[in-house]
Amino acid sequence: MSENIYLSSKKRVEDVLSSTAKIKKVNSIKDLSEVDGYQNGIKTWIAALAIDIRNAASLFSEEDNADVIRITKAFFGEANRIARSNPRCIQTEIQGDKFFAYYATPGQNDLVQLLEDAVYLNTFHAMLIKILDLKNMPVFDIGIGISSSECIIARSGDAGSPYIFIGDAVFNATRLARQGNKDGFGEIIVDRLFYDNVKNYAANEKQGYWEFFKRKFSKLLNMWCFHTSAIDAAYSEWIDQKVK
Repeated sequence: MSENIYLSSKKRVEDVLSSTAKIKKVNSIKDLSEVDGYQNGIKTWIAALAIDIRNAASLFSEEDNADVIRITKAFFGEANRIARSNPRCIQTEIQGDKFFAYYATPGQNDLVQLLEDAVYLNTFHAMLIKILDLKNMPVFDIGIGISSSECIIARSGDAGSPYIFIGDAVFNATRLARQGNKDGFGEIIVDRLFYDNVKNYAANEKQGYWEFFKRKFSKLLNMWCFHTSAIDAAYSEWIDQKVK
């Protein structure tokens, strides 16, 4: 590489580190393009949903690589469609055996909608497992973690570069997904803040969403969590009748 490349890199780093631009705090955003108007990004309430394929090592070590890619494409493709169907979803990404979705969630009702999406995802996974069984293909468990917090969102560089999400929601959702469907926990796990917001909204609307959950201490995470194996009843009934 030439010295010009080194100098260009040095200048870009120094420009970023010497920036005096403030982080803009906003109530909500509709899409990530709104972040680009602020040099150091924005701070806003978001929720993160993470899905962890539980026995990924054994699945990915299958001798039939074609089956592995078919299975992962089927799962991640539908997970992405379900997440993107929520108008509050602002970003999805796949990292190895993990799926992530980020949502702008200014209101408690938005968190309830996200919970409903997680229940639908859990039910979709049940359908996929039934189909895989019928085809004698490998199956896998999942853990779904959900958390919400104020987060900073910024571009990592020039236009077209990835966005950075920094905040407890991102970190906690990943950790919670690791505990899902393990050690007596249900597939869906949320933290205290998410649970309290759903409970408060549901109580005011006279809906029993909080009744889905049980409280349990996670030795793996060293924290109290709220977990459920809830599925969509109508979808589950359809699976029983139509997937044969």
